[in-house]
Amino acid sequence: MKRTLAILAIAAVAVGAQAQQIGSRAALNALLVGSTTDDFETFSIGVGNATNLDVSSLDSTTIANGQGPGLVNPGAKYSDPTAFQLQWNGDTYFGINTQTLLANSSGGQIRIDYANLTQAMGVDLKVFSGFGYAATMEVYNGATLVDTVNFNLVGNAGESVFAGYQNNAGISHVIFTDTNHSWSAIIDDHTYGTVPEPATMIALGLGLAALARRRRK
Repeated sequence: MKRTLAILAIAAVAVGAQAQQIGSRAALNALLVGSTTDDFETFSIGVGNATNLDVSSLDSTTIANGQGPGLVNPGAKYSDPTAFQLQWNGDTYFGINTQTLLANSSGGQIRIDYANLTQAMGVDLKVFSGFGYAATMEVYNGATLVDTVNFNLVGNAGESVFAGYQNNAGISHVIFTDTNHSWSAIIDDHTYGTVPEPATMIALGLGLAALARRRRK
C-alpha cells in the first residue's frame, strides 16, 4: 500500500509542477516526451579557433561565413540582444572541450527564442579557462518574466553548469547574462521540448501502481 501511494504521489507532483528549475540534464531528459537538441557541432571550425559570424541572430535558415542553412534545428533562434554579432567557438578554445556559441554583446547577454512555446529546456553553461563569471537565466512567457535563476562558474578548464527550467504554461524565450564580461554566457547542448499532459502522468502513475499490486500478489 505504501509503495502504491508513493507512486501516485510522484505522479501528482509531476502533474502539479508548473514553474520550476530543472537541476540536471538527466532530470530534463526524463521529463520530456519529445525534444530537440542543438549541440553546436555543425559549424566547420578549426580546433582551438573561434570566429565571429557577422550575424546577430542564428536559426535554421541562417547562412554565416558561407556555412548553412541548417546550422541549428528549426524551432529555436539564438540572438545578440544588442544586434552586434554571435561568435562560434571551436573545440578546446580557451579550455572548453567542445564547440559552443556566445554573443559578443556589450550587455553580456544571449537570447534564445522558441518558434512555439516550449515547456521545458536546458543548456550546458560553459566558461573560458580563467574567466569565471556569475550568470543569470531569465525565463519568459511572452512579456511576463516567470523566474530568474542564478549560476556561478569559477573558471576551471572544462567546467560546465547545467541550466534548465520547466514551465507547463509555456516558455517563449530565455535570456542568459554574463554579469562579469562584455561577452555573453557561453552555451552548449541546448535541449527543449514538451512534457506529458497531466492525464498522461496520472494514467502512468495508476498503471505503475497496478503493476506494483500485481507483483505483490
